[in-house]
Amino acid sequence: MSDYFIEENFAIDDVCNGEDVFEIFMQFMRRYMYLPAGDIEYQKTYFAVRWTQWLSYRLADIQTAYAALRSEYDPTTDYKIRETEMKLKNDGDKTTTVKNKYDYETTEGATAGSPPTNSNYTTTFDSTADRLESKRIETGSTTTHVTAANEELNKKTTTVQHQTTTMTQGDTTYTADYIHSLNMTKEGNVHGSPAENIKKTIDLYRDSLLQQYVEDFLHTYTFYVGELGGECL
Repeated sequence: MSDYFIEENFAIDDVCNGEDVFEIFMQFMRRYMYLPAGDIEYQKTYFAVRWTQWLSYRLADIQTAYAALRSEYDPTTDYKIRETEMKLKNDGDKTTTVKNKYDYETTEGATAGSPPTNSNYTTTFDSTADRLESKRIETGSTTTHVTAANEELNKKTTTVQHQTTTMTQGDTTYTADYIHSLNMTKEGNVHGSPAENIKKTIDLYRDSLLQQYVEDFLHTYTFYVGELGGECL
């Protein structure tokens, strides 16, 4: 098979090139596949089509597993929790109505410069002429308070409006009068010690994930017959 044929037919998107897959194929040269009759070019194409068909329903699994295996994490811990707590408070508009007396005052009494004067006169038996008996000068004033009877005129309404704010966490946007956000990350050891977790990590990376998937394909479409096996058509 040419390099071009290998790359075009056996590469796994976002995982590896065709040469990596073909190198694993070469480790299983003693396995055989039933091939339809035809020339070598037709049989190569038949084999490539089987790989393409198998990869059509396994590609997503391979890509997901490969991405998980290559993700960064701390091998000494066996759990990590990210918690997000959002507290929202909405007061809305607050309207307060207060009764204020709609009133007025009137004042009667002395004015500056000319205070009111009350004088009493009398006469005697021997004279009919008026004679001053008593005199009172008022210098104060009298204030009268009058309250309106219309209750609607006595009301005063005040509205307090709240300006909303927004906050985005991930793909979610929150809107409220008040927003309190708390983000926490917890990690540690629950199921094993750091040394045990490291050993599990070493075991995980000991075997090739790519080889396991390619072997799965070969075990599905090929078979092993040992040294005596011949070409199967």
